[in-house]
Amino acid sequence: MEKTEKTDRYADKAGGEARGKTLMEPSETADRAGGEARGKTLMEQPEAADRAGGEARGQTLIEQPETADRAGGGARGKTLIEPSETAEAADTAGGEARGMTLMEPSETAETAGEKIPVAVVGLGRIAGLLEDDLLREKPCTHTGAVTANEHCVLAAGSDTDESRRGLFAERWGCPVYADADAMLRDLRPGILIIATHPDSHAAYCALAASRGVPVAVCEKPLADTLKDARRIADIHRRGAVTILTNHERRYAEDYVRAKALLGEERLGRLLRVRAVLSMGAGRRLLDVFWHDATHLADALMFLTDARLKHERIWGASLKAREGTTLLAGRLESPGRTVPFTLELEAGPDHLVFELEFSAEKGRLRIGNGVFEVWESAPSPYAKGFRSLRRTGETFEGPTGYFANMIQDAVLCVRDPAREPRSSALDGLAVIEYLHSVKPWGRFV
Repeated sequence: MEKTEKTDRYADKAGGEARGKTLMEPSETADRAGGEARGKTLMEQPEAADRAGGEARGQTLIEQPETADRAGGGARGKTLIEPSETAEAADTAGGEARGMTLMEPSETAETAGEKIPVAVVGLGRIAGLLEDDLLREKPCTHTGAVTANEHCVLAAGSDTDESRRGLFAERWGCPVYADADAMLRDLRPGILIIATHPDSHAAYCALAASRGVPVAVCEKPLADTLKDARRIADIHRRGAVTILTNHERRYAEDYVRAKALLGEERLGRLLRVRAVLSMGAGRRLLDVFWHDATHLADALMFLTDARLKHERIWGASLKAREGTTLLAGRLESPGRTVPFTLELEAGPDHLVFELEFSAEKGRLRIGNGVFEVWESAPSPYAKGFRSLRRTGETFEGPTGYFANMIQDAVLCVRDPAREPRSSALDGLAVIEYLHSVKPWGRFV
């Protein structure tokens, strides 16, 4: 079955509308502070070994206390999906050329047609529980963004943890399933949100392909191994399912503005980049790197239209839970190579997520709660020199990253040929970089 046949029940019947360059303006926004609390989740990866003890996975779900759910899935229990539901079962219709533009919101509202049913697998924090955090901007979860989108309807959720199912049904008023495959068979959703542990993502993407789901939104990191990340990217590339990776800073309006500023080269030629990440005390640096530096690495590549290449690592061991690991590398794009450093910290009791771009004529700093532009001007401190002076530019108000991400998924359902702003291919590029530094869970 071709991808266009799978999605024609949701596709725009008018056809041929000119697409613009922006996403729908969100009415609300989300906090992108990161650092979701870890719970337990369910997973099924017959090809991967258990990182905690090395046993090969079969048809049951494995308990992994050290690598608990980074994306907010439910507690591990019994068999979830059959290992036969792999990428090889995906639709072989491939090679569709995906576009790179985003539909104008007015066109979307006018031509949307019926509402798109959305199903969620993994009913933890990022799926919906964080919506009850009063300090976060809203929506700040997948389900919150779905219910706030006028083109979507929440169809159901799935988790093997009974308590998670109960909380989700009570909070969102929708059916819940213990078995994701049964949910997809019964409901045939237009969008599947995969909010489980990353070592189950490949199996769920393959399941979505086998059940004819047009679009899947996959939590970050895309997978916990390079092999599975490539499997997911292959499903997307062949057109079996359009897969978005939830690297939400690509959808945040402050990062979109920063990208435009760097693209205009208003500050002159980019010379170097410095990134700093700290997620609080007590966490193993390797887990912070794979769980939270995914956002940082993707933001670097998004803002510079480049690929990250690792060169060296020094400082604290990634096995440590205190200290600073320093990484050096380069951002490579056609005709340009820019050096970067990444400081990965464990020990501070506070969150730091910042990117600093140093250029010939100024500097840009962006991060959680940070948006600063500095420009070169005659120095007030020394004759004949120039100093950096803040321009006063800032960013206030909603960034809309979760709302914009779900809207991108909606547009991908309406237009099967469209390439999402944050696709599985972008997610794969992040995994390739992380894996080049250190594979996850390989320490003995």
